[in-house]
Amino acid sequence: WVTLSLPSAMSGPLSRAGDYLNQPADLKFVLDEVLASKWANRIDADHIGAAGLSLGGMTIWGSIGNTCCRDPRIKAAIVMDGSQPSYADGKTVPNRMPLLMYHADHDYSLPFAPARTAFAAAAPPKYFVTIFGAFHAEPYENTPNVADAMVMTTSTEFWRAYLLDDAAARAQIVPSAIVPDISTAEYTPAK
Repeated sequence: WVTLSLPSAMSGPLSRAGDYLNQPADLKFVLDEVLASKWANRIDADHIGAAGLSLGGMTIWGSIGNTCCRDPRIKAAIVMDGSQPSYADGKTVPNRMPLLMYHADHDYSLPFAPARTAFAAAAPPKYFVTIFGAFHAEPYENTPNVADAMVMTTSTEFWRAYLLDDAAARAQIVPSAIVPDISTAEYTPAK
């Protein structure tokens, strides 16, 4: 879904990036509404995961790693080719939950180096998966990509590991993410 708080963000895809300041609050609002809805009894409010691609990744960073907008209900997070922005009303702080980051090494939109910097500053447990030769959104959206199966497998293992406390899934994340000529992974365990 795309939630836009800033009316001018409707004027085009690139202008939507200016709405990132509002996106963590939008995510919180949607979560509040769902947890207060008639479907609330179908949701395990103690095991909520959040994932985002590109601008959505910026939203996740705000929701897990900035004092302005951190949502303690998020228990695990995935950032796919998303940059860690700054927010005027807060400061960047380490995440408090497990984090899986994917980043294409040929991302034309959000460069690889800042993602590595964000990963270095993130709190463990944390995973960083480098996808070789891929561009910005290819491995995560409808465009077929050789990394599709790896992303589906490792993201599912990550959710099972940290939202369902599945030790077997946790042990499989890194081996599943290391695919010759497609991807590599690194992991920093919790201390």
